[in-house]
Amino acid sequence: MAVAGNLTSIVGSADTDGDELSNAGEYDWETDRLDSDTDNDGVWDGVEVAIGKNPLLADADDLFGDLNQDGIIDSIGAQLGRQPDQLDSDGDSVTNANEILMCTNPLRSDTDGDGYPDNTDAFPLDPRLHALPLNPADTTAPIITLTAPWYAVPQ
Repeated sequence: MAVAGNLTSIVGSADTDGDELSNAGEYDWETDRLDSDTDNDGVWDGVEVAIGKNPLLADADDLFGDLNQDGIIDSIGAQLGRQPDQLDSDGDSVTNANEILMCTNPLRSDTDGDGYPDNTDAFPLDPRLHALPLNPADTTAPIITLTAPWYAVPQ
């Protein structure tokens, strides 16, 4: 009654603010059913409850940082359903930090969608290739031509 002025306009199973915590859950946790991030720490209330955090308290590991140095901002990873302390979010045996360096997606085990996980794909960004072509008759050394940077010189 104090919140809505009546007993019929708020549905307990609904999620008015879209934070993955029902209105009844918001009541139980004493969070704001109209604010998806009651403690303003960058993580939805429902996600915090799901990963065992207090949605009323801005924890240090919920802020907009990468405390575990895995290459993914912890609050974004949590909203995508990833535990903030995971070093390999997609389970492809390539750490999130290395995936960021390789420009592959740390949230997809097969970045290019060719059916080969990034850890076994020699070309993880090209859906047409996954391994070097093998030709046992080819014994010619490769010729490497530098095209960038423009100031490069052979040694």
